[in-house]
Amino acid sequence: MARVTVDVNYKEYLKRLKLYETETTKAVKSVLRSTAIAVESGAKSRAPVNFGQLRSQIRPTYSSSGLKVDVGTHCNYGSFVEYGTGPRAGHDSYRYPPPISALYLWAKRKNVNLFAVRWSIYKHGTWPHPFLFPAYEAELPRFHNRMQVAVKAQKP
Repeated sequence: MARVTVDVNYKEYLKRLKLYETETTKAVKSVLRSTAIAVESGAKSRAPVNFGQLRSQIRPTYSSSGLKVDVGTHCNYGSFVEYGTGPRAGHDSYRYPPPISALYLWAKRKNVNLFAVRWSIYKHGTWPHPFLFPAYEAELPRFHNRMQVAVKAQKP
């Protein structure tokens, strides 16, 4: 009778597997951090500037595990700038006047009638000025390349 005995030191194997997982996680977190910083920088350079509030509030937000990151703006009108509003943005049903507080300083600086501008925005909408999504798209190929390199560099 032929017999083969395989003795696996599973404790050593599990130890190496855990080390591989830890090192890979560190590498992935590093890639995510560098990508988030690049997207933030790209979005800030593309964001339209009036008073700088929109640009100054673009920042990454990391999950507790560090394996998820959201880059966005905490400015209440950021999505309106990114996607536009009303008919000019392609959604006629999405129509409402912007808050007076969002226009007050701009209208005062430009010396224009605040309510006329507000009515015009309500009636016609605003054109989109994308800044976040183009920054994300520009960084995506580099993210994939860095992620492949980071994961391949770790050996179990």
